[in-house]
Amino acid sequence: MNIIMYCAICAQIIFAATDTRPQIEIRRVGSCKIESSWSSLTDTAEITLPRNVPDFSNGVRNLIHRGDPVTINFGYNGDLVEEFTGYVVEVSSTIPITIRCEDEMFMLKKIKVNKSYANVNLKTLISDIVPGYIVDVADITLGAVRLEKTTVAMTLQLLRDKQIQSYFKGKTLVVGKIYTDDSNIPLVKFAFNRNIISNSNLKFTRAEDMDLRVTAVSYLPGGKTLKFSVGDETGTESEIAHWNITDINKLKELAQQDYDKMNVDGYTGSFTAWAIPVIRHGQKAELTNDLSPDENGTFYCDKTVLTLSDSPYLHREITIGRRVS
Repeated sequence: MNIIMYCAICAQIIFAATDTRPQIEIRRVGSCKIESSWSSLTDTAEITLPRNVPDFSNGVRNLIHRGDPVTINFGYNGDLVEEFTGYVVEVSSTIPITIRCEDEMFMLKKIKVNKSYANVNLKTLISDIVPGYIVDVADITLGAVRLEKTTVAMTLQLLRDKQIQSYFKGKTLVVGKIYTDDSNIPLVKFAFNRNIISNSNLKFTRAEDMDLRVTAVSYLPGGKTLKFSVGDETGTESEIAHWNITDINKLKELAQQDYDKMNVDGYTGSFTAWAIPVIRHGQKAELTNDLSPDENGTFYCDKTVLTLSDSPYLHREITIGRRVS
């Protein structure tokens, strides 16, 4: 049994000072759920407050409003870790009070966009529509783009429809990249029967047991696409996006590389661990199983869900992505 079970959970919810009130800090939380993934445009948090919070004797809705900045910290024995930073989206009118929050993408939903390009690179487009933000953008030629009476967030959603993902990593807006270079961040280690609480949603499959078909899709300027598939014709279909590949032989080569990356022994699904050690999507998780060492491996983390509920412990559900090694 992991020693973390005997540690005291601590929470700190900070609503930064506004023009109408000073900073509010809450140390008691009824429940909380924080979801974060590169596959979602927006990271979210939902906080449920205890019924009796002294700071809110005059009513939560009179003190906390849509757009107020919020930071959520959790930890053990006074050692806090920032788990979420963003803005209040909604304060419920019911008891117990529930506060819904979104990350920095909330602000991009407010920025209007009216742009037109005969031929534009993704880096240029993002720099034009989100000035003042730190960005990490893939080198992709989009071709002609016309954006009228829309917002930055809606534009990013349109790009997602073309398999160009966008998400915030801290305060950096990442566009067109799934796994960014975190080579300087150590592996996060998880071990079955130690700091993994549950693996009922995790499945290990060997390459020879897979029935897989991979299609490499090249997105070309002007909305055209070029496709090439490899693998079992009746297998589970997976599409991998590429851009500006006009040579079918090159696309064939990429399709085979994509297939080889996916057709390996590995895990699918998710497992539940404690809140410590901390892992974020895009980082690498090393999984070890003393009972089945041939199932050991390192995988990307695709999604995390941190939950504090009726259980007296903080749990983090971790969804596994592509195998690293």
